[in-house]
Amino acid sequence: MTSFIEVAIAAVESKFEDLKVIRYKRQNRIMSAYSDANDKILPNEDSNGRLHAPCDGYEDVDGRGVYGKGEFLPIPESVFEQLEMEGITCNRGQKEYGQKTRLLVEDSEGEEIAIMFRSFGLSCSFGKTFDRGGVAMKYMYIGGNDAMVKAIEAAIVEAKEKVKSERRAMKGEAPEGKLSVKGKIVFIKRFVPLSVYDYGSDKMLVELENKSTVFGTLPKCISDAAIGDEVEFSATFEVARDDKTHAFFKRPSVK
Repeated sequence: MTSFIEVAIAAVESKFEDLKVIRYKRQNRIMSAYSDANDKILPNEDSNGRLHAPCDGYEDVDGRGVYGKGEFLPIPESVFEQLEMEGITCNRGQKEYGQKTRLLVEDSEGEEIAIMFRSFGLSCSFGKTFDRGGVAMKYMYIGGNDAMVKAIEAAIVEAKEKVKSERRAMKGEAPEGKLSVKGKIVFIKRFVPLSVYDYGSDKMLVELENKSTVFGTLPKCISDAAIGDEVEFSATFEVARDDKTHAFFKRPSVK
C-alpha cells in the first residue's frame, strides 16, 4: 500500500470523526428546539436519524403549523442559522454527493483498499488494469459524501506537493542545451497505437548522476531497454519552466 493511499485513508478517518461531531451537535440542537416548542416532549428518531412527531398536534419550531403523529419533522431554519453562526456549516438540502475522485492502486490491493473506504459509507469502483513499470495498476474511483471526497483530494494534493519538495531538495539542476548525459532509466511509457493511423514513440524518464531528471523519446536502438538500465546519450535539453531539476529532451542519440 502506497503512502498516498495511507494519507487518503487517514484523511477520511479524520473527516468522518469531524462529521460525527457536527451531526451529533446538530441533532441535539434540533431535538432541543422541538422539545422547547412542545412542553419538553422530544420527537421520535428513526434508525436513519430522521425525526418524527411523537403525537398529534406537535408544533413546528419555525411556526409553520402542526404535525400529526409519525409525520416527518423538517430541520428548523433557526437551528441552521445558529450553527452556522458558530462556524458549523450544515447541508441545507443541496446535493451532498457530487464528483468522484480517483486513486491509483495496485491491482492486487484494490479490493482490500476499497473495503476500508466502503466502511465509511463511500462507494468504490475500478477502471481497467494496465501495466505501470512492470506492476499491474488500476484507478479506483471513490464517491459519496462530498466533504469526505474533498478531504481525500486535499490530502493527496498536499502529500504530493510535500514529496515533490523533498525530491527537489535532493536533486541537482537539470541540463540545458545540446550535450551528453548518463543516468538510470526510472520509468518507461510505451506507446500503444489505437489504430493503424496512430503514430508515436516510447518515452523514458532518466535520473541523472546529480539526481535531476530528464524526459523524452526512448531511442529505437535501445527500444528493449528496461527500468533500472544505465543509459548514456546525447540530446537537446530544455529545462522545465517551473522546475530547474527537470528537463525535456529531443533528438536523442545513443553512444
